[in-house]
Amino acid sequence: MKGYISILRFDHWIKNIFVLPGALIALIIFSKDLSLNLFINVFVATLAASFIASANYAINEWLDRHADALHPDKQNRPAVKGSVSFTGVCAVYFLMSFLGLFLGFFINEYVFITLICFMISGLIYNVKPIRAKDLIYFDVIIESVNNPIRMFIGWFAVVENALIPLSLIIFYWFLGAFMMNAKRLSEWKKFDSKKDRLMYRPSLGNYDEQMLAVMCFVYAILSSSSLALFAARYKFELILWLPFFILILGWYFKSALGNSGLTENPEKLMTSKWLLLLLVFNAIIFFLLLSVDLDLLDKVFYESLIF
Repeated sequence: MKGYISILRFDHWIKNIFVLPGALIALIIFSKDLSLNLFINVFVATLAASFIASANYAINEWLDRHADALHPDKQNRPAVKGSVSFTGVCAVYFLMSFLGLFLGFFINEYVFITLICFMISGLIYNVKPIRAKDLIYFDVIIESVNNPIRMFIGWFAVVENALIPLSLIIFYWFLGAFMMNAKRLSEWKKFDSKKDRLMYRPSLGNYDEQMLAVMCFVYAILSSSSLALFAARYKFELILWLPFFILILGWYFKSALGNSGLTENPEKLMTSKWLLLLLVFNAIIFFLLLSVDLDLLDKVFYESLIF
């Protein structure tokens, strides 16, 4: 039983905090009133997403068991050690999927459909004949689709008759791509040769360190520019938050270049006091900018100032 609990990776549920910004943005754009029912919907949607994520983790561990045996940090996982069976993994997968979809169904049909998309994304990433995690570039792009999917889950828990602005979807997608690519860079540094990387994962063996570093910059630029477009349309004051957001990306990239292992295990990020300080500081700046109207910004950015 311990092995089956382990493959569900409950410690990774922290990643589903990415559901919450979708709900927050919907509240801001549509000026929704806070209510107990709304809080319950967002909480249940986050829990549902966590169950689906655990289902995806279960099949991930089973299908990766041979590759994980070659990884210095993953070789003791239950599937590698034979502590779980194919039948048991299937049972756990369907149980977690059922619980997630069951909860989503009682929120609304849009949350339910988005949860199904979350499941499909996990299958595309992990299961042949596609198995996107073995395809260079697609491993990052497909896995990071889960970021906007999570955002949609939170969004639809608040509003049912609107879609998230495209600029925000792109921002969230490529933020996820930046984080996943940084994880690939950290994984790449774990192995001494291309042969070892190819044996562990075909996509990892076809990358090189320089390429991974460049792609981190590409994804960071795409994410940041999309955030700027969103701010220009909905809340221009948020343009002042952009440098602080980029500061977090810089810290994250520096961690990927080092040997801390934090980017390879994002669920452990909250153990970094520097990241926590950065996040708290960014949250304060973000909410301050949401609460003010700075008319001077229009003059500075859009007009020629006359002295």
